[in-house]
Amino acid sequence: MIQNDWLHSLKFQIIALLTLALLPLGAVAVYQTAQVEQHSAETERLALLSVTTRMASAQELTLRRAADVMRFLSKSSDQLISDPVRCRDTLIRFVEKRPAYGFVGIIPLDGPVLCSSTTQDFSATDWSALVADLAAPEPNLLLSVLGPLDGSDGFLLTEPYFLDDTVAGQIVIAIPHSELPEISTTAALGNIELLTFNADGDVVFTQNGAAFDPAELPQDSALGTISRTNNYSFLANNARGEPRIYTVAPIAGSRATILGIWNAENGVPQTLDALVKPAVFPLLMWLASMGVALLSIYTLVLRHLSRLRRDMDAFSRNRTVNTAVQQRAMPREIQALNENFTRLSGEIMREEARLENSLREKNVLIKEVHHRVKNNLQLIASIMNMQIRAAKHKETKTVLSRVQDRVLSLATIHRDLYQSEHDGRVDAANLVSEIVHKSLELGVSDPASSEFDIQIDPVLLYPDQAVPLSLLAAEAMTNAIKHLGPSDGTRPALEVELTQNDNHGILRIENVIGTQTPADSTGLGRGLMNAFALQLGGQMETTDEDGRYVFIVTFTVADFQHETPDF
Repeated sequence: MIQNDWLHSLKFQIIALLTLALLPLGAVAVYQTAQVEQHSAETERLALLSVTTRMASAQELTLRRAADVMRFLSKSSDQLISDPVRCRDTLIRFVEKRPAYGFVGIIPLDGPVLCSSTTQDFSATDWSALVADLAAPEPNLLLSVLGPLDGSDGFLLTEPYFLDDTVAGQIVIAIPHSELPEISTTAALGNIELLTFNADGDVVFTQNGAAFDPAELPQDSALGTISRTNNYSFLANNARGEPRIYTVAPIAGSRATILGIWNAENGVPQTLDALVKPAVFPLLMWLASMGVALLSIYTLVLRHLSRLRRDMDAFSRNRTVNTAVQQRAMPREIQALNENFTRLSGEIMREEARLENSLREKNVLIKEVHHRVKNNLQLIASIMNMQIRAAKHKETKTVLSRVQDRVLSLATIHRDLYQSEHDGRVDAANLVSEIVHKSLELGVSDPASSEFDIQIDPVLLYPDQAVPLSLLAAEAMTNAIKHLGPSDGTRPALEVELTQNDNHGILRIENVIGTQTPADSTGLGRGLMNAFALQLGGQMETTDEDGRYVFIVTFTVADFQHETPDF
């Protein structure tokens, strides 16, 4: 079964490769988006500066118009002051038609003001803002309250008029703050305040007329330190640490400057490209690409491969093939793969059927062979038994009995090989144990008078070693029983041991040699044992000391080896 390793899945690898392919595009998109955002921020600051400059320009235009009026009145001052009543009526009508001017008057150096746009009687000394500038020889712009007229603030413009080349007083025009041009869209642009300050850094008035909050000024800065040489904008935090955009626009021809304070987070309306973060678009592009790629892979590849895998699993479990497959929706390559699977599965099923028939025939033949071998060995043993009973000489009976024992040993080996359940290997312990007990049963007439110690461990051998080991054990037991007997007052004793140490097997048979001398041996048994030991691939050792005979054979448990084919 395939483990669920997501690192090696097709989906993960496609995502990784596409991510690697889209990485340069993402980097370019991030860079371009950052550039767009920076450009948008600069555009925003320029737009806010434009609003401030537009307001300063509107006030500058108002001041220039007022200056033209003052120059006209200055040149006509000698005629106007000669008829104060007419002068006052003229100025009153002038102000009524031009509400931007709160006051217009000709103020002498001393004495009452007789020519002005108001019917109130007052003197120059009552206007504290003008006292120091009444004798000034040059035009001037003051940022002051309107003095005795009302309590509002605004611009106060003065220009001297001369009598006999001497300064006789000042032409004064007052422009209240409430009559100055306003920018109605500043609130929508995130404006916090538009204020006018003088060269000393004092706030003269604000756009909305409310009290100014000094905490909105830049950190560690004062109005007097702000440069007023040209129009510019800058980004800084206010005294509370909040981000603000500050715009500076000097009013030409005056000592006044307009300072705009804007919310840096709610400034000029921006396009979507400038509002989003630089990484959002690459991320959306990556998500969209991954979605399209995964949908395409699933539609074109994965669902067909999943169905093909299910068909393969079903074929491996119960040998069924799904023939009802709609191949029209499959890509051509997967159609070819599906056709190959169908063809191969059909060939496998036909080949398995042929092999099952062949295996069934071979099993029948093997059973028949085993049955014939078993019957033949039984027949040979029966014939030899008949010959033993018919023999008249003891030596003949002994020889026939030994041959019969060998035949019965072969029958036992054949039966165990036929009934083996260890992948063609035989447990040699069963073979040797049965041979030992059968040999004792047939060769020892009085088992109660003898001592037997039999220790046989399981040893799995292939037939190439199991057969010679069994025959070797049979011959060794026959030899040991033949010489078994009491010695020097000791009882007959026999020890049999079969063990395995790693891949080495050891067969050890030890017996007490009796005092009676057995019949002369022909040496056939020892020759057979040497031949069987050689066939087993082992080394045989025998010792005869202190009335005990020890037989030991050591061999290596061999692995299965295929026969070399004859072609």
